[in-house]
Amino acid sequence: MKQKIVEEMLDTLRSQFEGVNEKSGYSYRYYHSLRVYQNCLKLIKMDWLKEMKFDKDALIVASIFHDIGKIKRINDKREIVGSEEDGTPHDILGEQIVGDFIGDLFEIEFVNKVAKIIGGHHGRNQTEFESKILHDADILDNQGVLTIWRNIAFSTQERRSIIDMLNYWKNGAREKAINKLNDFYFDQIKEIAKKRFEKIDELYRNLELEQNSEDY
Repeated sequence: MKQKIVEEMLDTLRSQFEGVNEKSGYSYRYYHSLRVYQNCLKLIKMDWLKEMKFDKDALIVASIFHDIGKIKRINDKREIVGSEEDGTPHDILGEQIVGDFIGDLFEIEFVNKVAKIIGGHHGRNQTEFESKILHDADILDNQGVLTIWRNIAFSTQERRSIIDMLNYWKNGAREKAINKLNDFYFDQIKEIAKKRFEKIDELYRNLELEQNSEDY
C-alpha cells in the first residue's frame, strides 16, 4: 500500500477524532486508534505471524478505522457521549459506515473486506481471521502504563481524588485487567499484555506507597 494513501487515511482519522473529548481523555480516541494501527504494523512483522496468509493491507486499514463507528456518538460539543447499550455497537456501526471514508481509495471488494474485519473485531459476526488480530491489537492498548492516562482523565472528570483512583484499581479495575488477559486469541500477544500488566500494577503500587509516605 502506498504511504501517501496511509497518510491520507491518518489525516481522515485525525479530522474525525482529534479534539474530541470523552471520559477516557481529551483526543483519546484519536491516539488510541493510532496505537492500535501501530500495534498491527508491528505484529504483522513478527516471525510467528508474518508467514501466515491473510490480507495485511486490509488489516492495516481496518486498524486505522476500527473505532470509526463512535463518530455517531459525538455531540455538538465534540464529546463522545452515551454508551454501547444505547444503540448499535460501534463495531457494527463501523462496518456499516467505513466505506464512506475509504470508498474513493479502494475497490469495493477491498472495502467490503475491511468492513467485515471491523465488524468482527469485538467478536460479533466474526468471519475474518484479520478480526482476531485487530481484536488483540485493540485490547492490548488497554494493558500497560498508558492506561494510567485514562484513569487520571476519568478521575478528573468524575471529581475523584487520588485515593478514589487507587481504590478503583484495587477494588475492581485490577481484577478486570487480569481477567482481560484471557480474552486474547493469540498467546504471543497475551504474553506482551502480561508484561504490560506487570508494569501498570507496579506503578499503582508505587503510587500508593508514595501517597502514604511508605516509599522510604
